[in-house]
Amino acid sequence: MFVKLSDFLDEEAIPGIEAIVETGPFSSIMVNDSQLLDVIWEQLKDKGMAGVNVWRKEDIPESYHYKDHPYVPELTLITDGNINVQRSRTLDYTVSLIRECPDWQ
Repeated sequence: MFVKLSDFLDEEAIPGIEAIVETGPFSSIMVNDSQLLDVIWEQLKDKGMAGVNVWRKEDIPESYHYKDHPYVPELTLITDGNINVQRSRTLDYTVSLIRECPDWQ
């Protein structure tokens, strides 16, 4: 089963996305506008993506040993395993992570 992020985001939230770091059962979203962070998070949480957990960086469970790294993006999505998160044509314009964050190379 595939879930398209654009199906859960309103048009005003999409410009707040700098990059979608990964797609699949584990996905992260870099947000370029801190004012839109809560808007994006609420839209992803409230529109009922069944089987997909959405966390702000500070809310990622401690048991994942993940949230304290400086390169962890602002939002993390983890599915129950049989769902893949995908970009869509609406989100294809997102910026390449390597281009925007050369330290990751």
